[in-house]
Amino acid sequence: MKLRNRIFLAAGSIILAAIMWLGYIQLLQNHGVLQALITLIGVIGLIAVSCFFILLIAMTALLIIANLIGT
Repeated sequence: MKLRNRIFLAAGSIILAAIMWLGYIQLLQNHGVLQALITLIGVIGLIAVSCFFILLIAMTALLIIANLIGT
């Protein structure tokens, strides 16, 4: 991976994390600690599930491509 792509990926990750934390702090101020914790756990779970499915799709695509190239 090129250095430029790594920099863009890191910057995008930092911006996304900052937006999520700002939203979390806003929710914490408006609804209290319990609701904010439940939402944070839900968001982390949603990210984990989506990453799992993205990896599953990527591995399936790689297996299909490897199978097509191999035959």
